Amino acid sequence: MDNNNGGAANYTGIPYGDINWYDEEGQPFGTASRFNVIVFEDANNIVDTKGGMAVGRNFVSSRGLSLGYGNEGDLRDTGYSPDIVRFLVGSDVAMQGPLVVIGHVVAGGNFNAASGSTYMIG
Repeated sequence: MDNNNGGAANYTGIPYGDINWYDEEGQPFGTASRFNVIVFEDANNIVDTKGGMAVGRNFVSSRGLSLGYGNEGDLRDTGYSPDIVRFLVGSDVAMQGPLVVIGHVVAGGNFNAASGSTYMIG
């Protein structure tokens, strides 16, 4: 096996096999249950989720995206914390519309979102 990359993986993201699944009382997905959307590969043109979203590879959208607003913008139901990551992407983010998110954003590659993007982190 040719290993010229010093042992680094040839992809960016969260390998499915590296996720430790365990039971949390009432939640079979453990801490992953804090995300409303979990996509293991690429995702595109998702417009809105009430909670957080994790994407294993790339997120591409010709529109905007809003995350973490809970029930009609009621932050008490959202479980808002300035320490919570609401948008986790393993590789690139390319959006032609604005990103509006309550919480932190983490991307493993390039990040491009339109002007008007808003990040409410505390």
